[in-house]
Amino acid sequence: MMKKVVFIELVVLGLGITFGGLSLPVFGQTNQTSTGASAIFPETASVTQHEITLDGNILSYRATTGFLPCYNEKGEKTARMFYTAYTKALDKKTSTRPLTIAFNGGPGSSSIYLHMAAFGPKVVSLGNGIDLTRPPYRVVDNRNTLLDITDLVFVDPVGTGFSETIQQDDEKLFWGVEEDIDSMAEFIRLYLTRNERWESPLFIAGESYGGMRAAGLSAHLQDMGIYPTGIILISPALSYTSLVDVPGNDIPYIHNVSAMAAAAWYHQKIDVPYREANLDDLLQEVRSWSEEEYARALWQGNALSETEYTEVARQLAAYTGLSEELIRAHNLRVPMYRFLAKLLEKERRSISFYDGRVTTHSIWSNEYSFQDDPIVINTTGPLVTTFNSYLKQNLRFSTDRKYIPINLTIEGRWDWASGMPAGDMGYPETFTSLGRALRKADFLQVFVAIGLFDMACVHDATIYEIQRMDIPPEALARITITLYSAGHMSYTDPVSHHKLKENLVNFYRDALK
Repeated sequence: MMKKVVFIELVVLGLGITFGGLSLPVFGQTNQTSTGASAIFPETASVTQHEITLDGNILSYRATTGFLPCYNEKGEKTARMFYTAYTKALDKKTSTRPLTIAFNGGPGSSSIYLHMAAFGPKVVSLGNGIDLTRPPYRVVDNRNTLLDITDLVFVDPVGTGFSETIQQDDEKLFWGVEEDIDSMAEFIRLYLTRNERWESPLFIAGESYGGMRAAGLSAHLQDMGIYPTGIILISPALSYTSLVDVPGNDIPYIHNVSAMAAAAWYHQKIDVPYREANLDDLLQEVRSWSEEEYARALWQGNALSETEYTEVARQLAAYTGLSEELIRAHNLRVPMYRFLAKLLEKERRSISFYDGRVTTHSIWSNEYSFQDDPIVINTTGPLVTTFNSYLKQNLRFSTDRKYIPINLTIEGRWDWASGMPAGDMGYPETFTSLGRALRKADFLQVFVAIGLFDMACVHDATIYEIQRMDIPPEALARITITLYSAGHMSYTDPVSHHKLKENLVNFYRDALK
C-alpha cells in the first residue's frame, strides 16, 4: 500500500496556475530567445539580510541573488543560470541544514511562481487566487514559507528568467529532456561546492514539467554520487503517455474523465442525480467506471456494439455534462480543450485549463485559447510586476534586462526524443528514473501534491504513473500523495496553500528522521 493519501477538505475557493506539463506553452510567455553575450549583468552575487515574522517569531535570513556558470567538456563557459537563495541565520554552521532546490516547469518556465507565490519568505498577495488583483501589488511575509524548515534555492533553467546561453547556438545543449536534467544537476553540484553544502540533506522540488525534471534528477544525481533525501512533485507531469490526448492514445481520455466530472460537478452541469453528491465519493465512482467500462469500450473500438456504444456515451455525458451528440462526434474521446470550451458554452463562458472552477467570458466557441485563460491573465501581471520591483528594492539586484517568466520559444525547440525510452519512439517520461532512485536509496521519500480541479496534469494520470512504477511495496510506502481542492497550482488558493505547508512540514520531519 501507499504510505499515505491525504484528502484535503473541499473549499470553494482557489485556483491553479502554471501549465507546464503538456505540449502547450505556459502563461506569461514571450517569444524572446536568450541573447547570450550581449547581456550585461552584475558579475558578483547580491547578498542582503532580512527578517520576517512567522507565528509571532522573528525569522532572520540571508538572501543571495546571482548566477552560476555552465561549462562544456572543454571547460568553456556555455551559459549562466540565475538563482535566488535564502539561508536561515543560525548561530552554528549551516552545512547540515536541509537544502531545497526548487523550479517550475514549462518547459520554458522560470521559478517565479514557486518563488513568489508558494515557498519564498516573501510572496505577492494574490487575494483569493481567482480574481485579478488590482495594482499597486503588495509583497508580504509568507506565513507558508518553507524557510523555517529548509534553506531554499530558486533556480531558472537556461532560457528563462535571467538565465541564458553565452552563444545562441548553444541553446541545443540545454533545451531537451536529458539536456535539461544534465544542466540542472550540474547547477546543483556547483552550488553545493561553492556554498559548502555537501553535508546538507538535499530536497528537489519541481512543479508541472518541473516534476519531469525532478523525477529525472533523482536518479541522475545518484549517478553523480549525490543522493537526495526527498523529492517534492507539485502537479507533476511524469509521463506524456498519460497527458497527451491525441488520436491513437486512449490512456489520457480515461484519466481525464474524473477531472471533467469534478469541474462539471462544481458548475452544476453534471447529471442531476450527482449534483448533491460528495465530491470524493463521486470521483471514486467515476474513476471505477472510467477504468473499467469506459476503458474496455475504448479498447474494443469498432467491435463495440451499438447498444454498448450508446450506453457509454450516455454515461460519459452524465458524468461530464457534455452532450451525447458532442461525445459521439468525437467517437467517445473528447479532448480536454473541447471540454473547456463546451461545458459552459450556452452561458458564453469557458473554463481555465489550470483550474476547472475558474471561468471567463468566452470569445471562442470551439477551441480553447491559452491567451484568454483567466488564470493566465489573473496571475501574470501581479507576479512579474512585483518581482521586478522586489529584485531591485529588496534584493538589491539591478539590471536593465527583461526577466523572462516564460519563454514561448523553448517548448517548440525542445528535444523530446532524449526523454523517450526507445530514444526516438514513444512518449517522454521520467517516472522510470524516479522508480530507479527509490529502489536504489531506501531512505528516499517522495511527496506528491495534486489539485482535483487541475485540467492540465489531471489527478488520475499522476496517480496512475506513481502506481505503475516498478518498485517494491516498501518503496511505494515512501510516497505520500496529497489531494487538494484546487487547480494546477494549489498554493494560490489560500486554504490549500496553508494545508500544503502543513503537509510539507510533516513530510520533511519524516524524511529527516
